[in-house]
Amino acid sequence: MPTPHNQAEADRMRHSALRQRIMDGLWRPDAYRRMLDTVGIDRARAWGDQRIIDIGTPLLRSSAVRNASLYLRAPYFEHADDDDEADDTEPAAIINELLRRARWGPLMTGVLQQAIGLNDAALRYEVSLKDDGTPIVRFYPRSVSDLMGDPRYDDPSQPRKIYESVHYHGQEVWRVWDDVERWCEEPDGTEIEGTRAPHGQGRCPWVLWHTTPNNRLWSPYVNAELVDLTLSLSVAETFKSHAFFEACWPQRYIVGAQPAGVGVDDLAADTARQTVTADPATVLLLEPTGEGQQPMVGQWNISCDPAKMADAVDRQQRRASLAIGAAGSDVYRASGETRSAYALEITRQNQRTQQVNLAPLCQPSDEWLAGAIALGINTQLNTDRMPIEGYRVRYRVLSPSMEEVQLVTTMLDAGLIDPEAARLMLDPFADPRTAPPPTADPPTDPDADTE
Repeated sequence: MPTPHNQAEADRMRHSALRQRIMDGLWRPDAYRRMLDTVGIDRARAWGDQRIIDIGTPLLRSSAVRNASLYLRAPYFEHADDDDEADDTEPAAIINELLRRARWGPLMTGVLQQAIGLNDAALRYEVSLKDDGTPIVRFYPRSVSDLMGDPRYDDPSQPRKIYESVHYHGQEVWRVWDDVERWCEEPDGTEIEGTRAPHGQGRCPWVLWHTTPNNRLWSPYVNAELVDLTLSLSVAETFKSHAFFEACWPQRYIVGAQPAGVGVDDLAADTARQTVTADPATVLLLEPTGEGQQPMVGQWNISCDPAKMADAVDRQQRRASLAIGAAGSDVYRASGETRSAYALEITRQNQRTQQVNLAPLCQPSDEWLAGAIALGINTQLNTDRMPIEGYRVRYRVLSPSMEEVQLVTTMLDAGLIDPEAARLMLDPFADPRTAPPPTADPPTDPDADTE
């Protein structure tokens, strides 16, 4: 990677790269370094090299995959100027068709996982024209651990300039994007001659998604304790596996005896052999080493109870899962039958909850993307037909569980809510313009008799 511009950027990119390795399943060396820091070099080497590290519980990635439910049903856009009977020439219809062809909805599930895991996610778009002159859009997601940027003055959460780490003629350089052009720079900031060219998108063709309510480009250290929990739990799981092996094959010793029929001298060594490797499934025949000495064979007790060790690590894992926001019902049913209808309903409820929680955070970026694509179309066609502002994203909620439907039906039958409120409970993304306005309680008659 090229040298970052300052130490703060270097620290941010280093921490984001660690998160990215966990998301990609490439964090075994990081977990091994944590084990060296935890148990020391001598004990770690006795256990083995980094291949023995257990990375089967990536809390960071599990949290991201579990909670990235907002785009499971692809959203669509509306525009303030669209007619009630919109046709294919309306601005929102054009944007929706371009996004559908680019498979934006399925792509955004992965982008949202990145945004949850790294707190921020980046997506580059490119609007171009086909041979027949019709516009198309392509998307290129990139990890924020490979990016630097400068914020826009009108919206600090979106970039006016992006520095992207790329390979150019065998060396790592920065590819720079601003509102008009792109070019490549050496790590020291020197522009590489012959690389500057207009990109034709109308503005910096990058959009950032954020899962933290901070009005800035990057928030790398939010929930950093989740990264620490992931590494610590990997060490604990490795220690648990080591305890299992130790319990199955504890350390044995022999006093005053030796294996029969073989010498104790190792022909390849200058000193006497001190250990004999024997499979526990075989019978080892021993003979005494001297007259008048009582041979003794035994084994040391295991250092810990495997059952208690497993229970302690499992408790730590449940505590960590609750700390990252997993529902208690999901945590405690993890060891049960997950194919049951009840388990599926619990999962669906939590997914719907995450949809509602993430929608306000992702909505500004989604609507910014729609306006950016419209600007790219205008730039490519040299027109101003597409409006740049006024787009509104509409998310599609997952189907409610049977428990939710029964609750809303009961409240509706009891007169506790009206039909419009019931609809909003089942579909939190229903158009608020069709929802009833809140009403105050009816005034009370001060002269009325009270008991």
